[in-house]
Amino acid sequence: MVERRITLEISSSPHHVRLAATAARSIVSTTSLPESDVSHVHLCVTEAATNSIHHGYMGKAGRAIRIDITLLDEKLIIDVCHQGNNSEQFQQALDALVISNEQDLEAFMMKNLMSEGGRGLALIKYYMDETKVLSESGWVCLSMAKHLTQ
Repeated sequence: MVERRITLEISSSPHHVRLAATAARSIVSTTSLPESDVSHVHLCVTEAATNSIHHGYMGKAGRAIRIDITLLDEKLIIDVCHQGNNSEQFQQALDALVISNEQDLEAFMMKNLMSEGGRGLALIKYYMDETKVLSESGWVCLSMAKHLTQ
């Protein structure tokens, strides 16, 4: 198994999120994923990094966000990490989402249409094949995986 890994570290600002998501998109586009999946991964990186700013750092700028992109033979793994608030609430929010098909996603989005936030994790859970929250050495990471082979 060949593992290729790149780590990006950005400051917690929307401008840097856009730059990191674009860099991740460029890396992911070198895989066997179709363009639609590359776009979905780009969206998921954007949402995960934005969640790090809003929920991990409570909107504070200038804090570190780390994005680890690992390409394995059979899957792509992206960990979006922050050193902010606790992983337990993050995992509970992720576990509470039951998004297994497009109808589930549409129903969730319609129910939460007027909410200020809360839709990013639903999109991530729908578009990525695996999601989990990791806590390591002071970092809280949303780990997302996309299978490269069908």
